[in-house]
Amino acid sequence: MGLLSSRSAVRRATIAVVQAFHVMLALPMPPSSFYPFSAVCLLACIPIHFESFITAFRAQGWSVLLVGAITFPLLHYRALNQTKKEYPPYSLYPLGVSWILCVALLNCLAVTRYASRVD
Repeated sequence: MGLLSSRSAVRRATIAVVQAFHVMLALPMPPSSFYPFSAVCLLACIPIHFESFITAFRAQGWSVLLVGAITFPLLHYRALNQTKKEYPPYSLYPLGVSWILCVALLNCLAVTRYASRVD
């Protein structure tokens, strides 16, 4: 697979930095949050290490979904006082950020912990 191999330490570090960058873009409260942009961009990393992503999901999927289930109500409580008349709809902020945290966590697990099992 050459350049797209997840064996490279540089590729693993780059994917981990990209995950952290998009989580940081999504975390500020609206209207400063870029959660719609980050939610789509994180999915672009999955084809690079698809097999290790699936392995990470099978091994750690429930714990990652638990993280999402815990962060969703916390973020919903945090976003209650926000106005809901702008684009993107701020009512989707808790769900968007929870999604981003789950996908970023799975991506990081895939390239750091499970990549060597698949390669």
